[in-house]
Amino acid sequence: AGFVTANLTVDYAGAAEVGDWLTTRTDVLRKGERLAFANCYIHARGLRIVRASAVFIRQDSSK
Repeated sequence: AGFVTANLTVDYAGAAEVGDWLTTRTDVLRKGERLAFANCYIHARGLRIVRASAVFIRQDSSK
């Protein structure tokens, strides 16, 4: 059984320029039997330009 996205919030704090190298970091905050919570960050030129947070729900494979 996999997870599906229940909620996704994206906060934009800046912009990248054409040709910028983008880096990402994802932190899994908590993963339980049914729910998982994570944050993702995107950086350009050493600055955080995006923060996303998500809640995932485990799909019931019996259905």
